[in-house]
Amino acid sequence: MKSSVYAGLGILVAGLGATALIMGAGSPSAATQTNIGSTTLVTVYGTSATLVTPTTVEVMLGVNTQASSAASALNSNNIAMTRIIDAIEKLGIPETAIQTTGLNINPQYGQGNPPTVVGYQVSDNVTVNTSVALAGKVIDRGVAQGANQVNGINFTTPGMSAYNRAYSDALKNARSQAATMASAMGEKIRGIKSVTVQSNAGSSPIPFAASASGRTTVFPGQQQESVTLKVVYRLGP
Repeated sequence: MKSSVYAGLGILVAGLGATALIMGAGSPSAATQTNIGSTTLVTVYGTSATLVTPTTVEVMLGVNTQASSAASALNSNNIAMTRIIDAIEKLGIPETAIQTTGLNINPQYGQGNPPTVVGYQVSDNVTVNTSVALAGKVIDRGVAQGANQVNGINFTTPGMSAYNRAYSDALKNARSQAATMASAMGEKIRGIKSVTVQSNAGSSPIPFAASASGRTTVFPGQQQESVTLKVVYRLGP
């Protein structure tokens, strides 16, 4: 697991009508300073990004069937989905980790004028929550038992450890900026007035690929947990 903090220092000083702009190279943020009596309020933006390797994943599988009647299409779909679920549970994945995320029955129309119903299409989708190690087997067994749709993969990171780490690093980054500003002004940090989360986001790599052996291999790559904080510090002599 690796972590890194991306931060530049941009400082916008505004006091008693005098304004100065000091920018660091590639700075993504700015800090403002305002004098209120003997207290100086400084607003800075701390940013951090922590890279983590996901250990869990959501696999989205689906079955799409067609027949001349809605009942026939639904029956065929139910048979296939039952086989799929049974095969997935045999991997040691509990039923509580499998969730139906969509079930649709739609008429299919011919080319006549006016168009007439020529059949029905049933689509049933499930999301399977499992470990990265089992994700490829879930796809392979699902497809082998009748799944004809793989609607994607979402990598997840259990718990809040990665986000908490990014939050802590962002706060350290903000304090570093405030300390630099305080030192330049001959003052010290006397406390924090407020902290606001401006943004937090994660990004995922390409989810999976078929290997030459005919087995689906899932590559978790790394996810980025990023946080931007708006922090208002109190400075004083």
